[in-house]
Amino acid sequence: MTGDTDLVPAIRTAKRLYPARAVGVGFPFMRHNAELRTVADFAFNISQRDLQRAQLPQQIVWEGQVLTRPVSW
Repeated sequence: MTGDTDLVPAIRTAKRLYPARAVGVGFPFMRHNAELRTVADFAFNISQRDLQRAQLPQQIVWEGQVLTRPVSW
């Protein structure tokens, strides 16, 4: 999941090393990148609603510690 062009070399390398595997890119809400779309085998957009539903709760308890998600997320 990205919209960053700096991953183009990594995608090209993955496709060269594993030609039988498909490489896809998920674009976060309001992000797109024509170059990434071109080098990937497939691409899709992730809605704002889906991003919100995929986040952890505001707080979780892990190994006895309370972890709090940053407010800006």
